[in-house]
Amino acid sequence: MDTSYNTSVTNIIMWWQAQVDRPGSGGMLPVHVAALHGRLDCCKKLISAMPRFDINCADNSNRTLLHAAACSR
Repeated sequence: MDTSYNTSVTNIIMWWQAQVDRPGSGGMLPVHVAALHGRLDCCKKLISAMPRFDINCADNSNRTLLHAAACSR
């Protein structure tokens, strides 16, 4: 797993001040997608950018960040 690429992409997202706390389709936040793909380094960076992040927030299917991480390969 190339963490340098993932961290670079996350850094670009942060630099452009993307709204990382806005859900996309299915109600998933970028941090949910990162967890789903097992990208812990990206998860840490995205969570640090959301000071009021609720670790128990769920997507439209009631899956939390923990659910997404458990489904990662």
